[in-house]
This record gives sequence, C-alpha cells and structure tokens, in this order.
Amino acid sequence: MLAISTDVEGDATAAYLAERLSKFDVNVSRLALGLPADSGIGYSDPLTLKRAINGRQAF
Repeated sequence: MLAISTDVEGDATAAYLAERLSKFDVNVSRLALGLPADSGIGYSDPLTLKRAINGRQAF
C-alpha cells in the first residue's frame, strides 16, 4: 500500500513505484483519495472533487 502525497510529485512517485514493482508478484495499491469527513464540498479543490467522484462506491 502506497501512502504518498497527492500532489504531482506524489503521483509521479506512485506511478514509478507501481511500474517498478509490476515485475514482482505483489499487489500495489494506494490510499483512497477524496473528500475528508466533516468538510463542506464548497471547500474542496477541483482535483480532490474529481478524484472523489471517480472513486465513489455504491452502498
């Protein structure tokens, strides 16, 4: 599980590590991204909102 920052550098690092680890028999995952609990949607930036929408789960 990769717990890396969600900025551009973190995204690049996560992609690099996932690619490097792909030759091994391991599952690579990343912490969920999205809106924090107890915050209003109006305080969200566009990238966080997009990631929250793309990562939504059925209930």
